[in-house]
Amino acid sequence: MIKWSFIFTIFLQFNFLLSQSFIKNQYQDDLKLFSNNLKEAQNSFKDLNKELSKRFSSENQNSIYYKNIIDDFDQLKNLLNDIELLSKNLESFTDNYQKSFGQGKSKKDKITSDDENFKKIEDQSNIINDSFNSANDYLIKIEILKDFFVEKFRQIDEIKDLVKSSEKELISFNREIEKSKNESKKIINEYNNTISWLINFPIYEEGIGIRDEFINFEENITILKKKLEENENNLKSLYSGTSKVYIDDPFQYYEKLKKKQSDLILKVRDGLEEIPNKRIFMNGFQNDIDIFRKDLLSSKTELEKFIRPKFRNIDQVSLDIESTNKNFQNISTDFQDFPIVINGKIIDDSLKILKEKLLLTKDSLGTNLKKYERFLSGKYSPKGKATHIETFDFIKNDVVKLKDLSNLQLIKIDSTIEILIDISKLIDEFKNEIVLMDEKIFLLEDSITVNKEIFNLDSIRYNSLVNKISKDFSIEVFPYIELKNSFNQMEKKIYLIITQFDSLIFLKKSFIEHVSTMKSIRNEKEKYDIFKNFLSDFNNLNKSSLEEVSNFKKLNINFKNNVITNFKNTTEYWSIIYKSNNDSNETSFTENFGYLIDLNRYPVPQYYGQLISDYQIKLIREKNKYKINFLTSSDLPIRGFQILSLKNQVLIESSFDQWQEIDIENIKYFSSLVDVSVDSLSLLINAESHILKILFVSMENKINLTRYETKIYKKYKIPDKRLGVWANQLNIND
Repeated sequence: MIKWSFIFTIFLQFNFLLSQSFIKNQYQDDLKLFSNNLKEAQNSFKDLNKELSKRFSSENQNSIYYKNIIDDFDQLKNLLNDIELLSKNLESFTDNYQKSFGQGKSKKDKITSDDENFKKIEDQSNIINDSFNSANDYLIKIEILKDFFVEKFRQIDEIKDLVKSSEKELISFNREIEKSKNESKKIINEYNNTISWLINFPIYEEGIGIRDEFINFEENITILKKKLEENENNLKSLYSGTSKVYIDDPFQYYEKLKKKQSDLILKVRDGLEEIPNKRIFMNGFQNDIDIFRKDLLSSKTELEKFIRPKFRNIDQVSLDIESTNKNFQNISTDFQDFPIVINGKIIDDSLKILKEKLLLTKDSLGTNLKKYERFLSGKYSPKGKATHIETFDFIKNDVVKLKDLSNLQLIKIDSTIEILIDISKLIDEFKNEIVLMDEKIFLLEDSITVNKEIFNLDSIRYNSLVNKISKDFSIEVFPYIELKNSFNQMEKKIYLIITQFDSLIFLKKSFIEHVSTMKSIRNEKEKYDIFKNFLSDFNNLNKSSLEEVSNFKKLNINFKNNVITNFKNTTEYWSIIYKSNNDSNETSFTENFGYLIDLNRYPVPQYYGQLISDYQIKLIREKNKYKINFLTSSDLPIRGFQILSLKNQVLIESSFDQWQEIDIENIKYFSSLVDVSVDSLSLLINAESHILKILFVSMENKINLTRYETKIYKKYKIPDKRLGVWANQLNIND
């Protein structure tokens, strides 16, 4: 590859130097060199093709490796075809080039720039140079692919060798594993016979564990061998083409299988080498059992005199522990995160541990009793130098030690039960008080939240009224001074309530922290007195907070009455007195007076609107029918209204034929009812925005009996708060 590239580089440099003249035979040597390189590439392709056929017969051309490289091989074949075609073109180009130098007497060996054929020969030379460059590129690509296939063939040979060696390894492993199983079977049978008599003793479990560990070890070797077989099958299937698994890079996948194969072989070999050591360990344990059996001697029936009563005593104590544990669990349910309960849980857990240790002691006593029973039954006889008396003393001494241990355990358990019962009483009382505290805190917090929301709304009303004070007024004169004072009183009160609530939370937290330092009631009188003092302080503060909430409500009523009395027909006034039943399940609903926003005078509304009009609009539902009620105190007659979208689409439209006069709070109003459909209301509520146009009619020139009408339209907006109420009544969600 380097050779070809270098030759063509020299060739191009040479042509550059001869750019002012051309020689007839200047391409012959390059063409000859190219032909030799082409033959070399063709021969290499034939060799590669033989190697490919050698490794992949027609039977295994479904191999993943074959499929992986065949596309590249076809590419190599296509490259060779292309370069062969290019070679023919080069021969044709060079032949034409030489013919351009003339024939016979007019033949020239060299043409310079002065010659009339110079331009033609220059073009031919450029074509030839380009063809040589292309040929050089093709040869480089062919050489790269050749090296690629050499490496892939090496890998394939490696795979085949690995499969063969793996097969030999598996045959050897199968023989060794089978031989090991037969030997182990004999040893396990002898081992089972040796330990069978120990079935009622703790040591039996140890013996079973050793046996099972040995069996599992051998089974694990068998499993590893199966994995090795599976890995080998995967290797075979990759090469044979029987694998049904899609693999993007089979050579990379082979490296993975190769690594796995090596690891598995190493594990199987190590396991087979370790089996003799496992057998030696089992034999050692068998010898220990034989020595243990020699230590069992005769006994007397008096051994039962203190074992069986002890069993009854332990059983009764176990029931007492279970009852105490159950009582603690019932009391501490849903309160596990509190420190006092955590302390109790520690005692409860320690009691459970003591119970487990006591039961283990009982089990040990039972084991010794079984030794005694086996001895009496004649199933066991002393061997060697040991006598019946020595055997009895051995069993008796062991039981005496266990009896003393159980007495100490019972004393400790009785003391722990008393402690747990006492702390359970404390937790029960603490639990009840915490529940009451949480209930009071929740109720107070809920009340505070509601009143804070009320205060925030009144703050908006207050600020809105203050911001709209006329230049002729001051906040320090009537009616604003009354408004200010009533608001300030309300503000101070809500701050006091919040402060008291925080103190209430702090008292609860301090109460919990104090209780966490307590371990009992009866032995900690001073701490228990503090316990009661916390409860008293909490209840007093809660009572005071509720009274302050009640006082706030009175101050709030006073503030609202101030707005209603002194700021009639303002936005804030209407935001207080406007009410509506908001229950969509009722068959009918009503509203008190609302208000409209005047878009002509105040195009940018604040809060609920800048101008409160005399013209009121309400929605009335009677069963499943809806009406819009217009009310006005204006002297100008209203002939109708339109509700338009921003695109002037008519959403609701109506004309009034007659009015009904009504009195509301000593004010004369004109009322008109208009039927409206649910669809029309839905269009209004769901519209991005709207314009309410009210049609007024003015009557003039009554003296000279000339009558004509002047139509006056005034634009308004129905407040979003009111539309929201209507949406709830119609069960329309945004």
